[in-house]
Amino acid sequence: MMTDIVGFTELNRQREELIRLISQKHANLLNEKVSRHGGKIINLFGDSAFALFDLPSNAVKCAVEIQHDSGKDPAIPMRIALHCGHIITEGNEVYGEAINLTARILRLAKPGNVLCSDDLNRILSAEGGSSTRSVGIFNLKYVERPVEIFALDQQGLSIPLIEQKEREISIQSSSVAVMPFSDLGASADDHFLGPGISEAIIHALSRLKGISIISRSSSFAFSAQHSDIREAGRILGVAYVLEGSIQKHENKIRVTAQLINTHTGYHEFSETYDKELKDLFSIQEEIAWLIAQRLKQEIKQKDKLQMALPRTSNTKALEKYLQASHLMKFPGKEDIKRAIELFKCAIEEDPGFPLSYTGVSICYTYLGALKYMDEEESYRKSGEYALMAMQINPELPEAMVVHALSSFWVNNWNLNNAQQVISAALRIAPGAAEIRLFHGMFTLISGNKKDALSEVLLANKLDPMNPNILSRMAYTYLCLEDYEEAHNCFRLAHNTAPFAMYINYILSWSYLLQGQYKRAELALQEVDEEKDAYQSVPGTQGFLDAKQGREGEAYEQIRQIGLMKEQGTIKFPQYNYALVYAGLDKRDEMFYHLEKAFSEKPVHLMFIQADPFWDPYRSDSRFVQIVNRIFKRSPSSGKIILQSETREKLGLQSDDILFISAEDNYSRVVWTEEKKRKEKILRATLKYLEEQLSGTDILRCHRSYLVNCSRYTLQGDSRGYRLTSRADSMPIPVSRAHSKEIRERMV
Repeated sequence: MMTDIVGFTELNRQREELIRLISQKHANLLNEKVSRHGGKIINLFGDSAFALFDLPSNAVKCAVEIQHDSGKDPAIPMRIALHCGHIITEGNEVYGEAINLTARILRLAKPGNVLCSDDLNRILSAEGGSSTRSVGIFNLKYVERPVEIFALDQQGLSIPLIEQKEREISIQSSSVAVMPFSDLGASADDHFLGPGISEAIIHALSRLKGISIISRSSSFAFSAQHSDIREAGRILGVAYVLEGSIQKHENKIRVTAQLINTHTGYHEFSETYDKELKDLFSIQEEIAWLIAQRLKQEIKQKDKLQMALPRTSNTKALEKYLQASHLMKFPGKEDIKRAIELFKCAIEEDPGFPLSYTGVSICYTYLGALKYMDEEESYRKSGEYALMAMQINPELPEAMVVHALSSFWVNNWNLNNAQQVISAALRIAPGAAEIRLFHGMFTLISGNKKDALSEVLLANKLDPMNPNILSRMAYTYLCLEDYEEAHNCFRLAHNTAPFAMYINYILSWSYLLQGQYKRAELALQEVDEEKDAYQSVPGTQGFLDAKQGREGEAYEQIRQIGLMKEQGTIKFPQYNYALVYAGLDKRDEMFYHLEKAFSEKPVHLMFIQADPFWDPYRSDSRFVQIVNRIFKRSPSSGKIILQSETREKLGLQSDDILFISAEDNYSRVVWTEEKKRKEKILRATLKYLEEQLSGTDILRCHRSYLVNCSRYTLQGDSRGYRLTSRADSMPIPVSRAHSKEIRERMV
């Protein structure tokens, strides 16, 4: 049983005394009714609860009594969902698909409803005594089958009218999921070949615009649990599924591949290839090309070239590379170290194969992110190997992303360079979920919350079962202060990977931002501090102590942070100090430690331009100076490559650019070189070039202009603004739609 108070967040902002009474009544109701009917409360917060019952009839009786009593003064706008199914318990943790289904049903309920699943309704019908009414059949997100939902039909309970748009999950006609190919060889040592060929096809298809290709982690996770093709269409939201097999004998291989329509179940094609192992890359490309021809309405030869992946004709290098890649699917510390050895063996066999260098760079990134290695050292090494890969192939998107991450970390959070490189990688592989996610996160770091959400939602569409994407999506909703959506994402991420390192801390942070300090403390207690990447539990606890009037305990946290600093057991002492002083409302001390905290590079502080926690300080000149120094004044000069839609390239120093203007489907780039004004026409829309300049001082000021803010002066007032420069006599107009962003950047 799950319960939820509708509109609790808005009430919490407006009527503090009423919300206190409602929260107390909610807690009393749940404790009394659940206990009376033999249930057990797993989670109980101010606005929601989750309870388990041994008998379905007891859960129904409990839900009905709760709804009846919730209507008494002060009335609670309560909604309740019921379901019966299999769950998994690990200590105090409870998770499983049944919890996700219940949460999805709860989202469809309205105040005064008690909704239940068809599974529970069958039991109630057999037992008799409970009247229900169907409200429709629904395709619920991440649920493997259509679910008929029923409402308890009793006096005092309401029946919801649910719109059609809430019932269906749309499926894009050009969408496909590639399942791991089966290994039919006799040798267990060749088990890496099937997943390897599948992943290569996914990478190839991710390079084409107009095709939605489900990421490896979701398609492989689905394949491990299900086998029905039609289920893949519903759960993953795809029109087609590719499945196949590979069989190896010595250096000969046989590969079969079938593309299946998830609606009809019919084969679109079925192919068999008998070749040598060294021809594996050409087989992968041919299969990807066949899929692309089926899915894209207009397909050109240049699309085939775009899909081509780096290859090696050295079979030993290929085998070592595939073995290492297989180890990195669900890696532990020893798996990562072994993968590095194998990738390096592949490099020795073929020094010109760039994917092996990329593999090593990804391994070092994992070692740093998972705290198996010093972050500075791990990111330095990952950057070195990514650069080696890019020297062989400058347009290898995975290497570009790792290089962007490492340079961002090593070069003191140089946001400009990282955004440019990841934007370039995304243009090469627009269907890659991980690259899309990183682009969204760097967009969020820059403070552009709405665009960040668009990117993360696209990543989720491409990889719907990835808990890392779900948790990042939750944090993005949190930054937009859409706490209901954030909590829905948290629930899904928790059900998928209940022990993921970020989830509990960010869940605690979300309650903190809503002023629900007791709930925040409960969630904070669930954080595994050894695995917590944010490393901010002492400071967060001190903040919560201060906000709840426990100043003595807050100062004790400060003392404890000092002791941990002396002992070397806390990674971000300055950031933790700043959090406690923020709770104590001591701004001078908070700003003192906040400025020092940036040298520690705490993960959470990267999002200071987006996180609502810092909203009360944004108008303070000290805050503005700190943020500008870290992000906006980090070195943005350096060479950038502008690329046209015909792949023509123009290399410039970013500081030399004056402006870019729209000329129909072309853009005119104007810059100075040795004090002389120069210009060039590129076949590219202004929007296309704007994406490449993300993170620089070059911003859109008008529908027809991008301008380098560092080279212009803002003139005018609220009636109208314009930009002028000594380097160019022509003033640049500023439209009303862009005046706020331009003013903020140039003041």
